[in-house]
Amino acid sequence: MRMNNKAYKFTQNPFRCAMVEFHPHTIKYVKKGHPWVTEDSFTKRFPQKAHFLKGTKEKSPTSFGVFIHDPNHPKVKARLWSYASPETWGRSAFEEELLSRLIISIEKRIPKIQADIKTPIHEIRENFYLVFGESDSLPGLKIQVLSPGKVLIQYYSNFWTHFQKELLSKLSYAFKRFFPEWKEKGVDIFIQTRSQNKSIPLQKKSLSTFPKGDGKLSFLSKEFDINYQIHLGQTYDFGLYTDMSPFRSSIKEFITPDSSVLNLFSYTGAFSLFALKFGSKDVHSVDLSPKYMKWLEHNMELNPAIDSSCHHSKVSSAMNSLSGYESDNKKFNLIICDPPSTSSDGNKRSKAINSYHQLLPSMLNLLEDKGRIVLFLNTHNITFKKFFGEIESQLKLHIKSKTHKLQKLKSDNWDSPSKKGFPEGDYLKAILISPL
Repeated sequence: MRMNNKAYKFTQNPFRCAMVEFHPHTIKYVKKGHPWVTEDSFTKRFPQKAHFLKGTKEKSPTSFGVFIHDPNHPKVKARLWSYASPETWGRSAFEEELLSRLIISIEKRIPKIQADIKTPIHEIRENFYLVFGESDSLPGLKIQVLSPGKVLIQYYSNFWTHFQKELLSKLSYAFKRFFPEWKEKGVDIFIQTRSQNKSIPLQKKSLSTFPKGDGKLSFLSKEFDINYQIHLGQTYDFGLYTDMSPFRSSIKEFITPDSSVLNLFSYTGAFSLFALKFGSKDVHSVDLSPKYMKWLEHNMELNPAIDSSCHHSKVSSAMNSLSGYESDNKKFNLIICDPPSTSSDGNKRSKAINSYHQLLPSMLNLLEDKGRIVLFLNTHNITFKKFFGEIESQLKLHIKSKTHKLQKLKSDNWDSPSKKGFPEGDYLKAILISPL
């Protein structure tokens, strides 16, 4: 007889831990390393008020893991916390494990952070992740430093809103241990809930062992000795993508004073400013948004050492701009294309993977003989293998003789690692098209 999840009683602790049955396929994937329990007929029977779940097989009284519960998430209903499943699960055990995982996560990054501090100023990154969700065994939680003493916490699971007090307490201890230099000016903690259902305003919080910072929502962040304006609290986009930093570093070798660079979907101009900083005398930025182009130009003003006369901005759709460059017989040594996962030109919406069918032929026409193209895809719904195959097919279709090769653009993603067995976490993909 099937066990009824509704009949399970919560354990006598404040965390409301319930035993529930998981779908056989879910058990299979979890045992292979996948940390998510997605919506199915079994999750519909999970107790709504439970914070933790112990997963069991059908008719089995033995659990095989503890999961954090998120009944309000549209897709991911639970995330693996631990394969171990102790009989009792209380506040002290959770808090002890939380602190341990925060310390381990930060300790992994400290050698790299310290190394950056000792290198020349142009190598420093002020923005980096301290916690990268499931990859650091802190599911649904990302913590990143945007600037010294400016920390953004992002909840991808509503679970963390219930245990925010515990999280901030342990984070305060960790910061005191690893970043004592922040104490003089204070620390600002900003919390953002990444809800797919509604817009949730940014929260500002203080840590117990640090004085409050200046509380400013607009401030500067430095990456590779380039200043960027950060604006928090307006939208989810605050001006700089930290997970793209390793890829910016990867293209440095392709930039010379003689190289002409085209940055499509330029956003606030990180790739454009990077190319100018490292020597290019001809950089073109294209974005459909006047707001982002204005932001890009403001970032340019924040960097007087960069020659703005070498930069050309164009508010336009990517396709229209490419057509214009083709008409002008313009050529580029490096083209960077980072379309949003879905975008609109005002008339229709398109997916990034489909947009490449239109964009890639024109990019190839604009490429110098020894030029390179870097293509990005930002979605977990399409694997790297499929992305690679799509671009390979397009390349064969539009280049009759074999003159270019495809390869994965490698990057040192020391602060935003991927997790084996979790393709959804490997959402950011980059392909390099280079001459043979």
